[in-house]
Order: sequence, then C-alpha cells, then structure tokens
Amino acid sequence: VRTGYSPVITPDGPRGPKYEVQDGLLFMAQKTGLPVIPVSWNADRVHRFKSWDSFMVPLPFAHVNVTYGQPVIAQAGEDKESLRRRIKDALMKITVD
Repeated sequence: VRTGYSPVITPDGPRGPKYEVQDGLLFMAQKTGLPVIPVSWNADRVHRFKSWDSFMVPLPFAHVNVTYGQPVIAQAGEDKESLRRRIKDALMKITVD
C-alpha cells in the first residue's frame, strides 16, 4: 500500500471457513482507509478442487465473467463486527456459487 499498489486478498483467508470475512481484511481496511472492492468471478468451464472452499480454476477457452460490487469503506470508529457484516453482505450480493 505504501508503494502505491492495491492489495488483493481473499476475505475468508487461506483456511476459511468459506464466506466468513477474517480479521486480516478488517485490519487492513481500517488501518489504510482504502475501500474494499468486492470482486467475484464465474466461468462456464472450470476444474473444481475438493477443498474446503471448492477452489476453482477456469479451463482453457472458458468464458469468464468478473463482477465488481459497491466499495465498502471502513467508517471512523466502526467496530469490527459491523464492518465484517457490511463486507460480507457486499460480497454475497455478487457471489455466484
């Protein structure tokens, strides 16, 4: 962030649980003041791994659709649970499972 790059992270972290926003994203949003921009994708042809998050990789020549949601900005003094709920709601609005 200090060098001008925008971080990209998965909100449910490397171990889940699936669709649960973890503290790392909350900390980053509150510390930097940067908006959290929800992003979701789907494809017509994917390989789905047998993992806790059903990780997907698009297959060659797949058509991929990327959807962006409304940015969520941490409010001054906002508690973590309120921010967590707002981010999760924004993500779920655009998520296709």
